[in-house]
Amino acid sequence: MEEKYPGLREVLRQGKTSNITLTDPPRRVRLLSHQLLHGSMRDYVIDKIKKPMIKALIVLANRYPEPTRDNTLNQNSHLLFDIRDKFLEYEDGGRRELFNAIFKLLIVEYEHDPYYRSRINWVIEELVEATMDGKWLPRGENRPISCWREPKPFGMYKGRRFKKLIVRQDSLRVKGGNNG
Repeated sequence: MEEKYPGLREVLRQGKTSNITLTDPPRRVRLLSHQLLHGSMRDYVIDKIKKPMIKALIVLANRYPEPTRDNTLNQNSHLLFDIRDKFLEYEDGGRRELFNAIFKLLIVEYEHDPYYRSRINWVIEELVEATMDGKWLPRGENRPISCWREPKPFGMYKGRRFKKLIVRQDSLRVKGGNNG
């Protein structure tokens, strides 16, 4: 492992540092995205984490029966079908099988298990509140930029009916804050 992924031991060691508090002297913090996708960690993350995770999600999703509008009753499950279909209409990359699996897992769990259904609803409620309060940043303009067939312009809440309801305070804006 050391030869194929030089520097991995050091990156993993740094990942176990304690949290920084306000009383600590200022130190440089390496961003997680840089830690995972730059340098020697990139190949490791792709080969040893992402590829096996994608394969596992697809295999596990395929163990479930196929959810359909005919074999589901929950109104929100039916909305998830609509969202999935629209998403897959726009998705134009090599990961359709992965996204199909993710939606299948989401719909099946939502439909049959109230434990997960209630928690999924809670997360959605929190995201809606954060969006309406102007805290949840939109995707960047015309993002995603590749493997996506949504008619332009899109992103930055363009074409979204709820845009006019969002309370956006300057104090909530993050410098350079868009979510690409």
